[in-house]
Amino acid sequence: SFIRVQQNLLQRTRDLRESQFGVKEEFTASFSPRLNLAAGGGLIVQQGKIFTYERAGAGFSYIGEEARAPTRSNLLQIGNTVNGYGYAQLNYQALSRVSVTPGVRLDHYGLLKQTLLSPRLSARVRLLRNIALNLAGGRYYQPPTSFVLSLTPLNRNLKAQRADHFIAGLEWS
Repeated sequence: SFIRVQQNLLQRTRDLRESQFGVKEEFTASFSPRLNLAAGGGLIVQQGKIFTYERAGAGFSYIGEEARAPTRSNLLQIGNTVNGYGYAQLNYQALSRVSVTPGVRLDHYGLLKQTLLSPRLSARVRLLRNIALNLAGGRYYQPPTSFVLSLTPLNRNLKAQRADHFIAGLEWS
């Protein structure tokens, strides 16, 4: 909580109570010297009670947005919401110098009621005995935090943010 001492005025308070419990499992299998599988997944049960209060700026405010923002009080209650994920990737040694790894991840964000698929692909090409070229691309998602969702009822409509990554690098060993 933050109180303006000179005005004896509660400016903002936050009560952020949240818990998560989860289980995850991962496994790998080698079908041959050239083909390997890695897969896994997890389930997370989330619950919480997140309360935020912010008073509009009264008098002089050091923070511009605080002076212009309306007073707001919001409560987000999360009751036993289930999130889950699963992934799988195959590493295939196509040639003695080239390996390819396609993969996929499936995420379910219970609080957002959103299920998303994220494909990925990487390749490694050994150029010399100690130098390799690595290339990778994939889609990644990140949901908004419970705190961000709690700040205003309008934020409850937010969805996971998407980022498409394309990466290239040289490896020297």
